[in-house]
Amino acid sequence: MNKFFGIDGPLYRLGSALWDVLALNFLWLICSLPILTMGASTTALYYVTTRRVSAREGYIWRDFFRAFKENFKEASKIWLSLLAAGFVVFINMYNMLYNKGFAAKLGGAAPLLLTAQIVFFVEIITLGLYAFPILSRFHMGALSVIKTALLLQHRHLPTSVLLTAMFLAVLAAAFAVVWVPLNASALLFGAGGYAYAASFLFMRVFRIYRPGMDSDEQ
Repeated sequence: MNKFFGIDGPLYRLGSALWDVLALNFLWLICSLPILTMGASTTALYYVTTRRVSAREGYIWRDFFRAFKENFKEASKIWLSLLAAGFVVFINMYNMLYNKGFAAKLGGAAPLLLTAQIVFFVEIITLGLYAFPILSRFHMGALSVIKTALLLQHRHLPTSVLLTAMFLAVLAAAFAVVWVPLNASALLFGAGGYAYAASFLFMRVFRIYRPGMDSDEQ
């Protein structure tokens, strides 16, 4: 019983993990508020969580802000590029679905073009899910990160599907707060919880290409 409640026991470790997730989620939300900084904030979030799942302890606040500062430029390039591409595709899908005049101009090609836009939109989301964890642990320029993310998201398709499903579930839970106030836990733990869980998957992929990653200072 003492071991269960002790400092090395499972209850203490669970409480420590929950506190880490809560703190990281708070940092991510605060640093993402301008929207334009969300890329750097997400990169910093993954820097901490991927180190945590690799059993690398550190100071959350210090590590988060160091990664935020060091990756700000490249992360912002990636984030703004994805945001612009996603916005264009979303507008196209919206017009195809709800703008009858726009859809009429496309004629019989409308269903095929709509399907292509949906696929492209999912591709953008999945690329974004990979890009920031890659940037957080590897020294690359924005273009190299995007190329690597495109490669990994297709080479590890089952992982990509699982990551996307997890992301959409967290996103749905966050939006559900509007109708279900008790679901506020999605806001308190959503981003940090997702990043922490996803980091196990990312590190499994990263170790395929960098077997000694856990022993290297990243």
